[in-house]
Amino acid sequence: MKINLSQGSRITINGVEYSGRNVTITNGRVTVDGKEQEPALQRGPITIAVAGNVETLDLVSGKVEISGNAGTVSSASGDIQCGNVAGNAETLSGDIHCHAIGNNATSMSGNIIMKG
Repeated sequence: MKINLSQGSRITINGVEYSGRNVTITNGRVTVDGKEQEPALQRGPITIAVAGNVETLDLVSGKVEISGNAGTVSSASGDIQCGNVAGNAETLSGDIHCHAIGNNATSMSGNIIMKG
């Protein structure tokens, strides 16, 4: 999983808040701006909440809630909720709830709901 946050945004992953702009999760380890964080994530579903804007978010599976806007958002399996998306919003298995999407919105087995 890779997330590039806009300046001033905060991210919470499974209830733990992190500060930084570049966040990755690899094998349960969270890295923020190149520094590995403690503790490691427990196995199971990932829930991500962003207070602010996201430039890009690419997630294998999990629930994503963005209180602001996004450049592009993708998840292989999981729901996406956000404000406006400038680029694409896509999930293979999950729903997309956004105000407006600049390019394409795709979901293989979910709903695309435009809030407005």
